[in-house]
Amino acid sequence: MYETYKDQGLVVVTLLVEDYDQDPPSEADLNVWVEEYEITHPVTSDPEWGVAELYSIRDRPALPSHTLIAPGMEIIIAAGEASEADIIDVLPGR
Repeated sequence: MYETYKDQGLVVVTLLVEDYDQDPPSEADLNVWVEEYEITHPVTSDPEWGVAELYSIRDRPALPSHTLIAPGMEIIIAAGEASEADIIDVLPGR
């Protein structure tokens, strides 16, 4: 969906909190994730769960999970799953 809506203001960031061995992810792990899942948006490390916990309704969200944040930093969906309709509803100018 990122490729479809990025020109309309959609920003997507993947937070990788651990590698496949449940260790903090390295830069190489991030690159593997990007290649394996053909990700075209930014992927960053969040090994201490600092950012993930800021936007979750629990201490540690189940993974994978989506957090949908509207313009103005309003949390629309926390630690859930965002549908395409949910995303369209919060695009800037809608």
